Amino acid sequence: MVRLSLVNLYLHGFTNPKIVEYDTLTSEEKWNEHADIIFANPPFMSPKGGIKPHKRFSVESSRSEVLFVDYIAEHLTPNGRAAVIVPEGIIFQGGKSYKALREMLVEKYLYAVVSLPAGVFNPYSGVKTSILLMDKTLAKRTDKILFAKIENDGFDLGAQRRANTKSELLAIASAIKEYVKCVNDSREFSIDDFTNLVVATKEKIGKNGDWNLSGERYKVYDIRSSIFPKVSLGEIALIQKGTSITKAATIEGKYQVIAGGQQAAYFHDSFNREGETITVSASGAYAGFINFFTIPIFASDCTTIKSNDDEVILTKFLYFFLKSIQDEIYLLQKGMGQPHVYGKDLERIQIPLPSLEMQKEIVAEIEGWQKIIDGARQVIENYKPQIQIDPSWEMVELGEVYNIKYGLAESIPDNIDENGIKIISTAETNIDGNLDLSKIRKIKYFKKYDKFILNPDTLLFNWRNAPKHVGKTVYFNESSDKYIYASFLLALTKKNDQINNLFFWVILNKLREDGYFKRMSRQAVNQTNFNGGELAKVVIPLPSLKVQNKIVEAFLIEQKLVDANKKLITMFEQKITEKIASVWGK
Repeated sequence: MVRLSLVNLYLHGFTNPKIVEYDTLTSEEKWNEHADIIFANPPFMSPKGGIKPHKRFSVESSRSEVLFVDYIAEHLTPNGRAAVIVPEGIIFQGGKSYKALREMLVEKYLYAVVSLPAGVFNPYSGVKTSILLMDKTLAKRTDKILFAKIENDGFDLGAQRRANTKSELLAIASAIKEYVKCVNDSREFSIDDFTNLVVATKEKIGKNGDWNLSGERYKVYDIRSSIFPKVSLGEIALIQKGTSITKAATIEGKYQVIAGGQQAAYFHDSFNREGETITVSASGAYAGFINFFTIPIFASDCTTIKSNDDEVILTKFLYFFLKSIQDEIYLLQKGMGQPHVYGKDLERIQIPLPSLEMQKEIVAEIEGWQKIIDGARQVIENYKPQIQIDPSWEMVELGEVYNIKYGLAESIPDNIDENGIKIISTAETNIDGNLDLSKIRKIKYFKKYDKFILNPDTLLFNWRNAPKHVGKTVYFNESSDKYIYASFLLALTKKNDQINNLFFWVILNKLREDGYFKRMSRQAVNQTNFNGGELAKVVIPLPSLKVQNKIVEAFLIEQKLVDANKKLITMFEQKITEKIASVWGK
């Protein structure tokens, strides 16, 4: 680890890195040394034979995670700050030392807790973690703690950790910076401007003596009242725990195995669920995830739910209702390293019980709407603009017809300014080639940034990113405001008026989809580079402007149909939401 640390720091510009191998838990040799900033993702494990800590810790414990966090907090200078990744035991474990540690953190050090989804450290570990943010000065200025919940870090939570475009990291980072600014300026912080945030007073956190750091505990929920009688799920449904099974233990049979991740993978012959069945993932990153099956299944690492009397409640109605409260069911997760949702907790869920006839009407309506949604999704997912390349077309290097310029190399989070200029980064470039400006950020504006101001009718090419994303290209055509673009994007402006940018927008995105940029790029561990020089040499077809315009006209008509399907999805998802809400009398 010492060698890895030395190389890592050297590669990040520390030409003379100072690394010390030292047992912080049992040795007092460096106890009196303090730090202005501490970043830590400590190895929260107890070595063989246990720990025999010295007696200078504020909290008495033999647990490594407690002692590490205690050590970090106590070794900050008066103006010191820290960010520490911790396992969930630190957040809510009921032991005496855990409570004492949390009390000390809340009273003296802590200003924010960021909950991360289970699976962010896959494939190495599926453990659920949070980040503790400490600032001794800030903690003295406020009697509140900010809780933030990240549900998506930009990657799927499975073992492969495939990249997606749904990262909430930047939004949460902006919210935390705004909170810090409000505390320092003695202003009230409004959580209404952000999502997945909770602010709780230190008094409320310590009220019952356990000093729990789960933000959901302090969230205020609407109390719903139904116009129909309510019953507990356990009264009207058969709730059974599935039997775990490995692929190696299966035999050829007719029942598809539905595992915790809700994937039918292989077959078995016993412990089946015939007919309509609701499954709830019992453990892992997706604990609490609800799905529905009409085929006979073998439930592995899932809890299954079925109506125990179809004359009282329909299983399909039950599924639609439970799916509508999916977020609340996720809150039932328990456990440190491996989250679980238990059947006994599901049993207590309150279910409104309209008449059987009304249930049938609701199910029929929702199923009809769902078919429309599924059909619209099929159109969206399968549509790709296509261009048939005519062998007679001239082939040219892209640099012959486009000027290529790099974007601004500045940290966006470090320069956020609501009165500044809008900046487009890779976060606004979707994998499908569409530009999403719904969460555009602004940074401090300087005159020298004028050369990065975008003109309408410009292509933006993502030259550096994860391999899957390199080459995604968006079409910028905004004229109502000023925008600049960030460093991982290249701006492509045409050299003459014989170019239709939308034609080449399709060409470049097709090359990415076919894997051209991935194959031809310089590969790093997590980054792929296809720089401006390489892009200028890419050979592309160049038909006449008349041909380009005719092709673009055709796929713009197709795009309107695709956009109409997107609106259909939004419209009918809202209908489903309203129909379920009507059961609650809303």
